[in-house]
Amino acid sequence: MLEGHPISAALLSSVDVVRVDKCSRWVVAVSEVIRITTKCFMLNFRHMIPSVFPLSRRKSVPRWVRIAYLFKRGARVFGQRAWLRLWLNAAWVTNRIAREVCFDTNRADFRKAGQALSEELLARWLPANSAVLDIGCGLGEWSRIASKYAARVVGIDLNASYIAQNQTSHLPHNVLFMLSDATTVLPEQRFDVVLMIHLIEHIEDPSLLLRQARDKARILIIEVPNFEGDALNFIRYRVGCIFYTDGDHVCEYRPCGLTEQLNVSGWEVKEIVYRSGCMVAMCNKA
Repeated sequence: MLEGHPISAALLSSVDVVRVDKCSRWVVAVSEVIRITTKCFMLNFRHMIPSVFPLSRRKSVPRWVRIAYLFKRGARVFGQRAWLRLWLNAAWVTNRIAREVCFDTNRADFRKAGQALSEELLARWLPANSAVLDIGCGLGEWSRIASKYAARVVGIDLNASYIAQNQTSHLPHNVLFMLSDATTVLPEQRFDVVLMIHLIEHIEDPSLLLRQARDKARILIIEVPNFEGDALNFIRYRVGCIFYTDGDHVCEYRPCGLTEQLNVSGWEVKEIVYRSGCMVAMCNKA
């Protein structure tokens, strides 16, 4: 009855055998409770969030929210356009700070919830026994995930600190991290798949890199922020407010713009997934 229960086996070693026989059901029950409780705590935080959120129509509104809404009347004093710009910029900066704090304090969960690419989608697009080049790998999260499904993964980044951290941490046997500037030189080897996760919006000439990647692999998986992921961006752009998603970005993309960029660079978009204000495109060499 106790076979397969390591906690119960540990209890058996310290309890009189006769007494355990009389209380075996209790021991098994306790061990099961401990096992299930531990499993619940080990579940990914994202999976612990419900899929539907029932709410009462009559909600308790915090006092600070009521006070904030009083300021909405300021348009009468400052003018409608100036007041609109103030609130658009305030929404932008508070959103940026909130995202950065979430990234710093809940990195793994925020990565999964804040990007369009998922492990399931990546696994579906990686051919069996494939070789993967992760350009702009950062701290190597996607390189490590890809290593579960690929035969070989090479991650490159021009940030020496990231590469140093990747090399000192525990690495899967089929992953190699290299310090390299992808805008000047790519590894000489051939690959099956190239990953560019939040990369091309940071570089001056993405077309050149995309064409070079086309010479290296037949599949491209690329993700960028989606300008259309926030409806306020259209208004921000029209009234001259900040709309970019990162201060280091030199370009922001709408879906039509990303598709055009890929097409002129020799890639055919086969699938696009939109999620969390981002979009990821799966492409084949044209």
